[in-house]
Amino acid sequence: TGTHDRILANLLNVLRRRKTTPTVSQRPIGGILGGNPIARVAAAALVLVAMALLACLGISIAYSPSVYAGMVKALQDVNAVHISGWTTHISPTHSVAGDEPYDTSRRYEIEIWEWFISDGEYRRFDRQGPITLWDDGVRLHEHHADKDRLFISTTSCRARPYAARFRSMTEDLDSLRERGIKTTDLGLRTMDGRQAKGLKTERGDRRYDIWIDSRTNLLLENNAYTLRDGQWRQDMHRVIRYDQPIPTDIVAYVPPSAKNVHYSSDIDPRYEQ
Repeated sequence: TGTHDRILANLLNVLRRRKTTPTVSQRPIGGILGGNPIARVAAAALVLVAMALLACLGISIAYSPSVYAGMVKALQDVNAVHISGWTTHISPTHSVAGDEPYDTSRRYEIEIWEWFISDGEYRRFDRQGPITLWDDGVRLHEHHADKDRLFISTTSCRARPYAARFRSMTEDLDSLRERGIKTTDLGLRTMDGRQAKGLKTERGDRRYDIWIDSRTNLLLENNAYTLRDGQWRQDMHRVIRYDQPIPTDIVAYVPPSAKNVHYSSDIDPRYEQ
């Protein structure tokens, strides 16, 4: 491990030096090599070996930001996102004093549809376990089936609310743009007849294994892990598909009535019936 770290540190130091602007006392590479073709070939070979070793060690220089940019650009041409899978972490937007946190040893089913209708208005159906969010472009409803509770607030999403266009893609994209991320190439695999390229991102105790459509740059799958007791434990699995027909029951969804209804301060309940 010590040798591995020293080699990696030396290689990164060399690459950093190569990126610095030469001072007056520095000579161009061609001058240093004296025009010797053998020396130039040797220098080029050294650089290639360094880059190959960095790749073998799982280091990708400025890779994740470019993947992030490509994915954001690709999402601009998407009109609907469908996400399915599971998670062990449920984080309600609203809660009441005394609420107990949800059991993280369980897997909760994910079913998310997010789309824009013909006039550009925004819609989102997001069900994770007993929590269902429904955004109709005017009101945001959050139903807690296990507590017979409904929260109603003014939607914060108008037109295209996020750089990525879709709120449900926020965590996936954040896993690519945070600072200090280490990325590892996971190779290629076939998913539903499409070639996908894999990328592992790590930062602290959080890791994501993502698979991206090689042709469109759209995210196809995301698996999240947390480091606990020295082991990576999976806590999320998401499969993402695009521009599928929205199911009729999702389009026509109406939040259920609940025993306890809570309104945000900017809403007058008298006009909500």
